[in-house]
Formats: sequence, C-alpha cells, structure tokens
Amino acid sequence: MNYLEEIEELFHLLVTDRKDFYKRAFSCKIVPYMFAGLLSKRLRKSFVIETNKHCVFYDGKDTYELVLGCMFKDYKYPLVNLPKPICIPFFDRWFESSHYDLYYTKSNLLESKKHIKIVEIKKTGEYNGT
Repeated sequence: MNYLEEIEELFHLLVTDRKDFYKRAFSCKIVPYMFAGLLSKRLRKSFVIETNKHCVFYDGKDTYELVLGCMFKDYKYPLVNLPKPICIPFFDRWFESSHYDLYYTKSNLLESKKHIKIVEIKKTGEYNGT
C-alpha cells in the first residue's frame, strides 16, 4: 500500500493525539490544512503558519485559530500585538483560556517567532473532468 506512513500519521493526528483537551478538538497540525483545502474553492492562496508550539490558518489578513475557536482580525500569528479574539461559530465550543494562554502569552509568541514556517497553499487550476 502506498503512503502507509502518512496514513498512520493522519490516524495519529485525528484519533490518538487528542489527549484530554483534544477529546473534542482536533490537532492544530491538521485542522488549518483541512480549512485551507476547503477554502481553496474561494481563495487563490492562503497560508498555514507552523511554529514549535502551534499551527494556525492565515488568509493573508486574518488569523484563524480553529482549535480554540477564535479568529484574530488583521493579525498574523505569532506577532505579539495580539488583538481581541472573535469567536468562530461552531468552533468556539472548544475555547479554553488555559490553552489560549499556552499559545498566546507574550513569552510564548516570542518563542514561537524563533521557530516559524509559513506554508503557502495555492490553487493552481481546476479540472472539470471532461
């Protein structure tokens, strides 16, 4: 079978890596990519910002923190000038202030800036199957 290693990693991210908090929410390592895939119908490009602490979706203007269910308007993670979070419908049920503090305290944002990778997700074309 092809991609067995990736299948195992996907299973780990979707099922076994959900720890106590993640019994309800999925891993930040996969949710931004799923969202980027869905938005590829509307956006020609978007970004997933990965750090040593967290991963988020960035549309070029706003940061979407889907694991905690909030969005930061006019903000690019992990800048320290963090605006007030705005609840994302359906996903805001997973917001927990203790986990918010793990990712968004000034010291954690500064640490995240040292270990950042920005992955560009581009729509390269469409194929209609005919």
